[in-house]
Amino acid sequence: ASGGWAAWLLVGVVAVVAIGVVVAMVATPRVFRPFWHRPHGPNRPLRADGLSSSWGTKYVTDPKTDFGMVYEHVEFEQGDHTLRGWFVPATSENVERAETLMATECARRLDDEAAASDCETNDDWIDRNRKTVAIVVHGAGRDRRAFLRHLPSFTRYGVPVLMFDMSGHGQSDGGGVL
Repeated sequence: ASGGWAAWLLVGVVAVVAIGVVVAMVATPRVFRPFWHRPHGPNRPLRADGLSSSWGTKYVTDPKTDFGMVYEHVEFEQGDHTLRGWFVPATSENVERAETLMATECARRLDDEAAASDCETNDDWIDRNRKTVAIVVHGAGRDRRAFLRHLPSFTRYGVPVLMFDMSGHGQSDGGGVL
């Protein structure tokens, strides 16, 4: 009789593990490809319609349209497919544009002490990091525009930014993470 409860315990544990595996198999594709995940492909423009509301609506186009910053279209090979993105150099014009944008945003938030502290710059940091490049990678179901709103935060410090689409996202080739 004492071996009977152990067998039922084992059956229960196996059942819970099996249910967990089935749930993971069903949920994982939704995590990596949420309902708003629509790869554009290399020949279609990145569009703002159909994006999740968490993206906001202000900065969803490109660095030139959204911020007036020059950028280059880039692509590089990853295995048997091509990843595509933007490289935003830290030209004096881009740095000046970012500083203007950040000053405007900071003036708007002066009443919020915590937000205003984000507006302080450190010239020593700027000088030491001229050789730094920020490589910005989006999450699952997104594309290179996911962090576009943060571009001025890097550029105002003279940091060039590479923003690209992961495999199967945005305009990059491939089947995605899974």
